[in-house]
Amino acid sequence: MEAHQDVRDHGSPLVALDADYGDATAYMQNLGVLGYVGLLRFSAGARRSSHWHRSDRHHLFVVDGKMDYFWRAVGDDGKPHHVEVNAGQMVFTPPRVEHWVHCVRETTMISVSKLRREHSVHEADLVRVPWYE
Repeated sequence: MEAHQDVRDHGSPLVALDADYGDATAYMQNLGVLGYVGLLRFSAGARRSSHWHRSDRHHLFVVDGKMDYFWRAVGDDGKPHHVEVNAGQMVFTPPRVEHWVHCVRETTMISVSKLRREHSVHEADLVRVPWYE
């Protein structure tokens, strides 16, 4: 994301956003200039994440919809913990915690994390794990 002009210098208050990325089940748009604030839109039934972060941490705030959030410590082969997260609720994921998201219906979230989330930066910090069944 580019730095924007200071409105005190008669620049525009509009901020140029990075290009979005995603696939058929999810749309991700970086909204932050410090760390990461992103808008995430998931289709009903989307299964996302199935990874852990080496150093990043994040909050996921559900704006609309509902998700099942699963988590467990890295290296734990047991059944993960689970919580239903509804609109108006938020979860926190620290580093080194495997996590999975299943969107029960179409869901919109805001993600706030320590590290910027350009796709390549995000991918370099995470370790993929198999989806827990």
